[in-house]
Amino acid sequence: MGALLIVRYRLGLGGIDRRLYALLVACRRVSVPWRRRRLASELRPWLAAERAAVLRTGRIARVHQQRGRDKATLTTSLLLKEPGPDGEKGVLYSSVEDNWARLLVHYDVRRVLAEYLLVGASSWSPTDYAVLAGFAGLTDDPLFIGVSNPADVVDYDVLRPVVRPVPIMACDWINPDLYAPKPHAGREIDILMVANFLPFKRHWLLFRALRRMRRDLRVVLIGIKAPGRGEAELREEARAVGVPQDLEILTNASIEVVTAYQCNARVSVILSRREGSCVAVTESFFADTPVA
Repeated sequence: MGALLIVRYRLGLGGIDRRLYALLVACRRVSVPWRRRRLASELRPWLAAERAAVLRTGRIARVHQQRGRDKATLTTSLLLKEPGPDGEKGVLYSSVEDNWARLLVHYDVRRVLAEYLLVGASSWSPTDYAVLAGFAGLTDDPLFIGVSNPADVVDYDVLRPVVRPVPIMACDWINPDLYAPKPHAGREIDILMVANFLPFKRHWLLFRALRRMRRDLRVVLIGIKAPGRGEAELREEARAVGVPQDLEILTNASIEVVTAYQCNARVSVILSRREGSCVAVTESFFADTPVA
C-alpha cells in the first residue's frame, strides 16, 4: 500500500492536495528507513510557511473535517499556563488527534498559537500525519507531541519542524498509587473489557468466545460511544452472535469508576489487532489484573 501511494504522488495523479495526502499516508505506512527519509525530503518543502496553506485544503481538509466537525468543544485538554508578560506564551495541553482536528476546524488556530504553545499526546502509532501537517505555517514554534510508541520519536522526523516529539507515552501519566487491587479470590467481575466502541476494538471476538462460556459469568464492557456504535448496537451485535450472558455496559464512566472495576476483575481483555496508546493494558497491570 505504501508503494502504491508513493507512485500516486510521483505520477501527479489528482490535484496537489490529493498528491500530498497520498504522500502523508505513505510517510505513515512506509517503515523502511531510507524510503522514509526520501519521503520526508519530498514533504519538507510543503511544510514551509510559504507553501503550507495547501495542507489545509481539499482532500487533507476533509480529514480535518471528518475528525473534528462533530463538536467544537475540546476534550482531554487543559490550560496549563496563561500567557505571561513580554510575549511569554502560555501552554495549552490537548491530546488525541480528534482534538487537534477540532482546533483546525473550529478555531482561529493562528491566533491561538500566537498566544500558546501546544502540548499533546497522540493516541495512535504512527499518528495521523494529515492532521498534524495542518498546523504547518501557523506558528514558528513546534507542537510538542507525546508518542504512543518509542519508535515514533524517530518516525516523527518526517514532520519536523512542525512537530517536536516528546519521549513520553500515555501510560507514563498513570499514578499507581490510585490503584487498590482486591484479592483475586474475592474479585466479582469475571471478564472486563475497557475499550471504545469503534469496530477496530473487535468486540465481536469476545462475543464469539462468550458463546462457549458459562451463562452466569459476569462480563462488563466499559467504553465511549462511537459514531453509529453505542450500547444498543453492541447489545444487538451480541444477540446476533448468540451471547448467553447478561452483559453490563458502561459508557463515559469516570476514571475512578474504571479503576475500581479494573481492581475488581479477574481478567482484562484487549482484542484489537493494532493499537496506539492502549492505556488499559498498563492500567490493568497496576490493578494486578492479567490481560488477555
